[in-house]
Amino acid sequence: MNVRDVLLKRALMTDFEGDGFEYAHLGIRGPIKFEIHRLSAHPKEMDLVSRLLGEQMIGNVSSIAGVPTGGEPFAFLVSSYFEIPAFRIKGNYIEDGYVVGNCPGLIEDATNTGKSGDIARGVVKGNFNVDSKIYSIFNYGFRDDVPSLVYFRDILPCFKSSERERLEEWYEKAKKRYNKRSLKGL
Repeated sequence: MNVRDVLLKRALMTDFEGDGFEYAHLGIRGPIKFEIHRLSAHPKEMDLVSRLLGEQMIGNVSSIAGVPTGGEPFAFLVSSYFEIPAFRIKGNYIEDGYVVGNCPGLIEDATNTGKSGDIARGVVKGNFNVDSKIYSIFNYGFRDDVPSLVYFRDILPCFKSSERERLEEWYEKAKKRYNKRSLKGL
């Protein structure tokens, strides 16, 4: 099973008939939502995702943390599997470890606007004066600077044509809203 199929089977929530799900950072509702934390109930799938993330990160990061709170379990698994030092971000400080080296990596479960990842990146920068790189399990595609295992465009073929049309319409509206908010610095 590949990561896309794992996410569609274990983490995807859909609401094509109702009002959809709130995307607070975008101020918009959408017909799908990924609840990546649901993978914790499925150890084999959690293992697969964590190992593939680690393969993407190994050699590119000197230490690792999860973007609170969705990325944390993946960060600790990647740390264990690949022997990358881990730390934890809580509020505006680092706890349970420390940033090692000058290239920390942060794992975000699902990236839409990237605001949570940017906040975590700011905490690392503020405490250790180093830039960090964000990696994501699922990326809606609004942020090109966040490498991910699965992107929004990867899941579109998995939906019926009527659902795909609705997703594409929602995506265009959400992308415009993201771009507008990005220009304002929100």
